Amino acid sequence: MKTRIIISTFLIYSLSISAWGQDASNKESNFAKRNSLQVEALGNGFYLFSLNYERIILNGNRFKTAGQIGFGGIGSDEINIPVVINEIFSFNDNHLETGFGIVLSGTNSYALTGRLGYRYQKPDSHFVFRIGCTPIIGIEENGNSTTITRKLYVWGGLAMGYCF
Repeated sequence: MKTRIIISTFLIYSLSISAWGQDASNKESNFAKRNSLQVEALGNGFYLFSLNYERIILNGNRFKTAGQIGFGGIGSDEINIPVVINEIFSFNDNHLETGFGIVLSGTNSYALTGRLGYRYQKPDSHFVFRIGCTPIIGIEENGNSTTITRKLYVWGGLAMGYCF
């Protein structure tokens, strides 16, 4: 039941944020390359490094929506899989990012995550740079009872990537 509520909230957030005005009148501000691979230090993957794939879903003049999935914790005992929807507010080559997502981890644990940060990406460039605050709320459910443990981690991330 709790998983359904989280997924429903995630979908409602992503659909409502994407519905904001998408002005396509100035094609120069749209990202020419809508896919990217990024290496992120810390961030939503929660461990030292994560590898992320991002796709620009809606590519408007001022507002863009991106979906991101990644793998963090490679080489450790546990691999985290962050799935995040980001809304990007564009001001030429500089962008403000906000986002919400979930980090899948282990058998009885997951985390809610967000993003508030800065992004540098020229509309026709192969390079993207991101830095931001990525708080994580870790949640562990005990399968034998209704006990839920929550932990808040104030976290941040620094990413660089290749757009294609």
